[in-house]
Amino acid sequence: MKQILFALLAIVLAFSAVMAASPQPALAVGSDAWLTPGADPALTVKIVNVDDAVKSAPKWLQQFSEGINISKPTQICYPFRLGQYHWVPQILQLTEGVWTKTTTTQEYLSGSDGIPSACAAPSSAGTFALFAYYNGPIEKKSLAGKLFTVSSWTVTVEPYASGYDVSLIVANKVNWKGYYPTATKLSWGIRMCWDGSCKNHIEGTKAINSISDPYAQNFDATIFTDSNLYIFLSEKSVCEFKPFVELQDASDNVLDIIYYEDYADYCVS
Repeated sequence: MKQILFALLAIVLAFSAVMAASPQPALAVGSDAWLTPGADPALTVKIVNVDDAVKSAPKWLQQFSEGINISKPTQICYPFRLGQYHWVPQILQLTEGVWTKTTTTQEYLSGSDGIPSACAAPSSAGTFALFAYYNGPIEKKSLAGKLFTVSSWTVTVEPYASGYDVSLIVANKVNWKGYYPTATKLSWGIRMCWDGSCKNHIEGTKAINSISDPYAQNFDATIFTDSNLYIFLSEKSVCEFKPFVELQDASDNVLDIIYYEDYADYCVS
């Protein structure tokens, strides 16, 4: 009988050792959890609330996790099923209220038949959270009834270094139908952000009013024409680059705005 008990005890201890060596979640967040595969046993992990800090994150990114604080560099992963459906994961690091990018990959920790995870291997301790943006097909909606529209965009770029040289940006056939009685100005420009510092740079304007411009105008707004605007993706900085057209009133309040977002997360040099 004692031999049987000792055998059972040995099996239980062996199973416990295997489980201890396996990647374990730091703490469940909803139905998912942060993982630290192959982490040093001395690693300290805490789950932190970053809801207030998320307000300073780029607006085109959506939050998908609570924050994780790690005491030393290690690989961190978060299950991310939406990675199979055109969502691009991005793990950001929070430092003194500023979010910066970390190199993020999509990995299958339990094999190709499992759920993909968003993973990063930061080079320092700190607080991190998972964000993502959608980069898939968008259903085309009818423009019927829309008051402010751009028919198409002309954006000319050439590969340069690790990014692109932009030489031309035009919003083609900008239309407004006179349903903005307080509109006095059509403006166009580029929204540029770098690590939370953002500004809509106005490049040109056109005076309008509901009497002289009551119908669709098919106005072409040339936002940029040159050859020295360099844009690039950064592994560390969180950026925006979005050409736009907007309607403004006499106090420069924005009544409506349309962005071109194909290079939305690029930095500008």
